Amino acid sequence: MAEGNLGLAREECDREHLEKITRAHDRMSVLIEDILTLAREENQASDLEVVDLGEIVAQCWQTVETPEATLRRETDLRLRAARRRLKQLLENFIRNAIEHGGKTIRVTIGDL
Repeated sequence: MAEGNLGLAREECDREHLEKITRAHDRMSVLIEDILTLAREENQASDLEVVDLGEIVAQCWQTVETPEATLRRETDLRLRAARRRLKQLLENFIRNAIEHGGKTIRVTIGDL
């Protein structure tokens, strides 16, 4: 329904806000598909591995556009996780911080 209404709005006008909505819908679609895939998998523990949280966060930071933001890593934490899914979670977190956090953003990743 939301995508249908977005299509109708695009026919009436072309605004920057509509492009942001389109990107949000695209991200939601990917996340929903990934969640459905996870729910269908029988052996979910098969892709778990020990990962360095600080290293994963640094990789995610590079893939998300962060023009005015800074990253502060305060962790040596290693944890067992599905690397791909953890990266999706962190990239989404970083994107949300950038998009909704105001002009000056500092993201801190720590052990808390």
